[in-house]
Amino acid sequence: MDSDSVQIEQEVYGDEREPEEEDNQYSSSEAEESTDSEAAKEIAEGFIVDENEEEEVVEEVKEKRKKKKKKNKKRRHESSDDLSEDELDLIEENTGVKIARSEQKFKRLKRGVRKPSKDVKNIFDEDEEEEVLEENEEDFVVYDDGEDFIEGERHAPTLFDEVFHDLEDKYSFAFEKIEEPPDFNIESLEKVFSPEAYLTRKDKEIKLTDLPERFQLRPDIVVNRKLTKEEINQATDTITKSLADYHGILVSSQLSRSVKNALTLFGQEFVEVPYIWTYKRDLIANYDEDPVTTILSRTDLWHIFDLEYDFRKFVEMRDKLNSEIYKNHSQDSYVSKVFSEAKEIDELYDLSVYIKFQEKKKTISVQQVSPTEELRRKGMVSKNLKYLEYIHKGLLKIVDKFGVQIPSFVRSLNSETKLHQPVNESSTPREVALQLYPESKAPDELLKQSMELLAYEMSVDPMFRKFVRNNYMQNGLLITSGPLEAISDNNEIWSYCFWKIPIQKVFNIGGDFARILHYKNQNLINISFQLRNEEKFLETLKNNIVSDIPRRFDLETAPASSNHVEWNKYRVDAAFKAYNDILRPIIESWLIAKFKANAEQSIMEQCMLNLERKIDVKPFRTPEMRRNAIPRVFALSFGAGGIENDTCCVYINENGKKAQEWSWPMLKDLNSREGNEFLDALEEINPHVVAVRCYDFKTKFLLQTVKNFVRYHNERLKNQSDKATVIVTDDKVAMEYTASEIAKKEFPKSSELSRYCTSLARMIQNPLMEYLRLGDKILAIKFHPLQSFLPEEKFKEALDRAFVNVVNEVGVDINDILRDEFNEPRQRALHYICGFGPRKSIYLKQVIFGENYKPYYEPFIDSRATLKETYLEPKIFQNCAGFLRIRSDPLEPLDDSRIHPDLYDLARKYSRNTPDMDDARSNQKYFVMQLIKRENRNPFGDRRRDFEIPTDDQVFEMVTKETKDSLYPGLIVSVVVKSITTGALRVRLKNSGFECNIGWNYIDKKVNNNIEEGDTLDALVKSINKDDFTIVLSCKPRDLEKGHHISFYDKRFDEFIDRETKQNYQPPIKVKKVSQYVPKPKPKPPRTITHPCFERVSAQEAEEKLSTQPNGFYIIRPKTDNPDKLSITWKICDNVYRHFDIIELGLDPGLEVGRRLFVENEQTEYEALEELLVTYIEETNDFIDKMINHQRFRPTERQLDEFLESCLRNNPKYTAYGFYMDNSNPGCFIYGYKFRPGTRMSKMRGMFRPYGLRVEDLRFSNLDELINGMKQKIYERYSRKR
Repeated sequence: MDSDSVQIEQEVYGDEREPEEEDNQYSSSEAEESTDSEAAKEIAEGFIVDENEEEEVVEEVKEKRKKKKKKNKKRRHESSDDLSEDELDLIEENTGVKIARSEQKFKRLKRGVRKPSKDVKNIFDEDEEEEVLEENEEDFVVYDDGEDFIEGERHAPTLFDEVFHDLEDKYSFAFEKIEEPPDFNIESLEKVFSPEAYLTRKDKEIKLTDLPERFQLRPDIVVNRKLTKEEINQATDTITKSLADYHGILVSSQLSRSVKNALTLFGQEFVEVPYIWTYKRDLIANYDEDPVTTILSRTDLWHIFDLEYDFRKFVEMRDKLNSEIYKNHSQDSYVSKVFSEAKEIDELYDLSVYIKFQEKKKTISVQQVSPTEELRRKGMVSKNLKYLEYIHKGLLKIVDKFGVQIPSFVRSLNSETKLHQPVNESSTPREVALQLYPESKAPDELLKQSMELLAYEMSVDPMFRKFVRNNYMQNGLLITSGPLEAISDNNEIWSYCFWKIPIQKVFNIGGDFARILHYKNQNLINISFQLRNEEKFLETLKNNIVSDIPRRFDLETAPASSNHVEWNKYRVDAAFKAYNDILRPIIESWLIAKFKANAEQSIMEQCMLNLERKIDVKPFRTPEMRRNAIPRVFALSFGAGGIENDTCCVYINENGKKAQEWSWPMLKDLNSREGNEFLDALEEINPHVVAVRCYDFKTKFLLQTVKNFVRYHNERLKNQSDKATVIVTDDKVAMEYTASEIAKKEFPKSSELSRYCTSLARMIQNPLMEYLRLGDKILAIKFHPLQSFLPEEKFKEALDRAFVNVVNEVGVDINDILRDEFNEPRQRALHYICGFGPRKSIYLKQVIFGENYKPYYEPFIDSRATLKETYLEPKIFQNCAGFLRIRSDPLEPLDDSRIHPDLYDLARKYSRNTPDMDDARSNQKYFVMQLIKRENRNPFGDRRRDFEIPTDDQVFEMVTKETKDSLYPGLIVSVVVKSITTGALRVRLKNSGFECNIGWNYIDKKVNNNIEEGDTLDALVKSINKDDFTIVLSCKPRDLEKGHHISFYDKRFDEFIDRETKQNYQPPIKVKKVSQYVPKPKPKPPRTITHPCFERVSAQEAEEKLSTQPNGFYIIRPKTDNPDKLSITWKICDNVYRHFDIIELGLDPGLEVGRRLFVENEQTEYEALEELLVTYIEETNDFIDKMINHQRFRPTERQLDEFLESCLRNNPKYTAYGFYMDNSNPGCFIYGYKFRPGTRMSKMRGMFRPYGLRVEDLRFSNLDELINGMKQKIYERYSRKR
């Protein structure tokens, strides 16, 4: 294989798979193979239908077709192409797939019969159902439900089904039928046109719009709107400050210039981060330093991309609000002034709240119906209802008497001199209230309500909100309490207790605020906010709200002074209430949301960088290997077994293909038969590297064995440069890959252990491709300790950005993508190319293949110019051109380099001469010339970092799951006794599960006889030998006295600790010191919940109780082997019961059932137990009842066989079929069929599901669809065999 340059496509192919009829015991019998041709002919002629069906079928067909045409026309008239917002919410909730939202809603998504197409591009088009039917009026088969079906077509999973495989588990009522793709080469199409292509209008817009897909996936904005120069300048100020606060640095002119350039590229040229980092880095460089450096990192560019999106949302909201103001509030100078000064989206929101309140005041003051009655009629609630009632009562008249001009008051707050001077009434507040409401018997209550209304008016004033918010940002403190529960001294919570940290510094603690918020939500600590200058702030409010004390020149003015004091009291109370009771909670919630978003941004960046470090790695290479060579790799493992179990060895060759596989029992003796085979394999193939890894810590046993074999092999080599290297490799990817559907599809005949070894070997050859292979399975891998605090969509976006960074660094050969449509990782790599995404990459392949799509058709792109002129829009081409390789003798040599076509003229100028970097520096083209220089010398050279063999510390961490911070000499650890022998205790570390021994000489003799298996002990780590993975532990009291428990003390937070608060802290309950010997806890009582179907019975007792109940009844009960968990016993039919566990997440104290529920081995999530029961059991019961009551159902296999024999004797020209319950697999049924009397019944297993019925990979929403689909499947199978 040519490897002169790095190829992203280095790959391992799956087992060569021959066509099979069935993979299980329910295949068609061998006895029938001799009659395949005749059987196929009989199937083609038809299946058995009931006599009444046979008589009425012809009359029904025409009427059915007419009704169907009318129905289709009506549906097309009433529906659009997109799912409704509610339906999309349901899809996202059930599938975990984030779906782009379209602007226009529709009722349902159609699915018609499969229709032939002449063009692959039509896969997304909306073919008219009646047109197909009209063209095939003379060629149709009538099925049991009477619907038309084009002869020769297949019922197979659609692309939509592939993506939303469990969409209808809970919400089948929301969909009718799903439109299916064209019927040709469907297996290839499912590879070429990835299941990630969604069939919505929004997706069609994305693939056709000349704009990078990632730009178009940002909701709530006009994605193709160019920012104006004024908006760029405004965004620069806002984003530069945000970026400086995030990094804890000062704003500088260079930072501002770089941010502005980046915003111009994002907001006006619509180019993505890889393009800027590769071709426009000079615009974000610092030319005042030597050597030239970048002011912004690539991570900063992604951050600016997010902030630019936030600014666009601000612009969208500003434009809408401006339209509203122009229409209804153009005469309000205060509104216009506030609007013109708004710089952030929070200020716009405050203004919109203010405008709505002003409008509400006008309408409520004159309407007859009270706000309470109005809301009751509308079925609505309002947290501000009492203020609306105050307005309706006319209390604004009293509020006016307070004399407070809120805009003037706020201006006074922001000024050094007092500008606000309320006007005092000559009467007292009580007298004024009685004058306005002479019939009132509670004037003081009216005054209090009026004061509250004034406070609310102040709280909705946008300038007052801004004043309070700015004070918190400048002078606010975040305060955390001590633990609210008794916790041990070595609990991590202590690191986040007793904080008093300035608001500005909270932005610099990274993702730690997410942990603080987690502890708050767990009610373990409290967080609060306060102003450092709280007293001064309140004094400022008071001084600016009151009227000045009038001078008294004589006794006649004395009453006025008394009135003045009373009016000022109400004013001050209103100001304090507006701040303390109304605004303060709002501001604190706003701060928490802001800190949470900041923490998530930090965690996202760390996840992105950590994945990037793992995939930005070259293949393993020895010094003697060629520059871009791929190593030969052996990978060995015995999985979760031990040295007594079989050892699997897989060989992956230089082409990335699985070439050979061995399995040896007890591979440990050089002179054994297995040992000789392994040595022969080493000698014959001479691998560059031998990878070793097991599922758990037993790696250490296999590692030592393999090292002995490889050492012996290396000593016998004539050329010592050919020595093999033994390494332990990370298996996080292999563990996720092994049992995945991806692996089963790629290697259907291989064992899980074989697939595990294959993944280990490929990780050494090409980590990038192996991570890409996982798809969404990658979300299960841990990249950061705090990643669980990220919403899944943000976590996925962070990982996607890592792929975008690295895939564009490596490049993608477009012709390899077109040639190898079955290589999923390589196809997925195209999604991450700059400007592309799943939809655009699929659309590009559609356009290239066009009408010439054939299974072995291999189009060839000869130049980037061809892509530009024929296949790609200008903006997409600009983004992706430099990252798409044209190899194999391109028309333009530079097409096989990272040099962008825009730079070709410059590159040709320096093709023979080395660029003058000093000149490039003076022209501020340093990075561009550096790129040209590098690419002219080595086009698409591999710039990833070298593969690093793990150090002893890293190997020890991988095998034991213990880090240098979690396990070290002198540390006291908790261990669990696993077994007791005469020589030692076998224990496992409670933190990681790693097993080791404690000799009896390291155990106190006083407790020797009291230790039992399962006991938890404290042990001191005396020493660690990382070479042979041994840990010496001691449980002697004198050793424990010398040790210490793990400390979560973090020096970073020293400056935040409030020493006085910490010193005065009194724990709720004194924590008892844990003794060395911990007796076994008493067993907990069985779980109890409040539900009419719950009973504290065993599985057997549940079956006995249900035996007298109708089919479909169920009992919720404690799990037999773990009474703290819940299980369900479900009566499927007579003497058939299904038992399954309920998996609970979020079972917080005080809750009877977890917040998130799953059925055992199922992926669908339920929010409540009742939802699970109704959706999973009761809806499934409907399908079970319909099958049991169907005329072709028989209770047992023998009875069905007799029924089929009877049918065939009466109608020998037809194929007979029926169903019976699979009693050995509760919840399943058997579809049985025969071609002729006397033959063995063929069987296929199906499952009852909440959305309908499933047989193999086919799903059916009702019994009629199942019957028709199975007829077609059997017909196609035997047609192929014929």
